[in-house]
Amino acid sequence: MFLKDFQNSAIKKMIERSSELLDQGDLRKIVLDAPTGSGKTIMMAEVLKQISILNKGKYEISFIWTAP
Repeated sequence: MFLKDFQNSAIKKMIERSSELLDQGDLRKIVLDAPTGSGKTIMMAEVLKQISILNKGKYEISFIWTAP
């Protein structure tokens, strides 16, 4: 599946921010807030995949999915 430019941009920002927060060492939260139909599930799947690849066991990470 090909991602749209705005999706790639959001993914990049989330990965960058995630890396910054993980390096700080405290418990942190990141929230993806996007309109209906924007592909939040697809974007988060890609974020999780890339963070898992980049992490390589360096940090303990927990992901929580909540529905509105």
